Amino acid sequence: MNIRSFKAPRQRIFRSCIPGKFIRTDDWISVDKLINSVSSQYTPTTPKVILDVARSGLKLQIFDSKLWALICSNTLAVRELYTPNQWVELLHIYKRIKTRNPELFNAAAVQLGGRLNALSLRDLSILTLSFSYFTFCPNGLFENVAEIVCARCDNSLISANNEISSEITRNSVGLVDAESVENKCRLKNNELSAITSYVHLLGSYAKCGFEHKQLFEVVAESILNKLSKNNAIIPPNILLKLLTAYSR
Repeated sequence: MNIRSFKAPRQRIFRSCIPGKFIRTDDWISVDKLINSVSSQYTPTTPKVILDVARSGLKLQIFDSKLWALICSNTLAVRELYTPNQWVELLHIYKRIKTRNPELFNAAAVQLGGRLNALSLRDLSILTLSFSYFTFCPNGLFENVAEIVCARCDNSLISANNEISSEITRNSVGLVDAESVENKCRLKNNELSAITSYVHLLGSYAKCGFEHKQLFEVVAESILNKLSKNNAIIPPNILLKLLTAYSR
């Protein structure tokens, strides 16, 4: 898949060629033809097909509003078929392509409803990040995400304390081996990934001005625990985002 551009007087025209399942030609075609082809080739439309088209649009950096309006309308027609993870991916694509669509985001907030527990910390972070990017801050969704994250933080802190006790016991009897060292390295990477997700999550709440004292307190405790347990160091850019979130 490629995108080619050329300059016309006082404007830039983008034309794209998507061979194979999207366009059955080797010629360069206009975005309008791409849209018409995509809309006519797939019956019935499914979330998987829609996401395939959205991924291609993102990869090719197609900013034509007609394409993204078509993706939105097709999504709304089959909104009940989307899984929570598919919603997260689609909204994140709209964020990355910088296309604001209130109708799509409102539908996502309704459909996600009580299904947020199916999402990982990383997915919850991406979800709130996508909403806050366009200053969409639905109270119900943000409140539910905060409650889920707080509950998981409490459980992880209990688990972490048990792990520390177990590790002290292992060290005291000399049960430190190559496998445990490897596990520590893997755990450290996982903890840094979790910290990054926490930072993006808090940044979303701060940007929206959504006050949730418990979320900020519990996440702070969780981050400190992860740092002290693994002697981890937060990258400077992530640390700056963290401080910015807490200073708002």
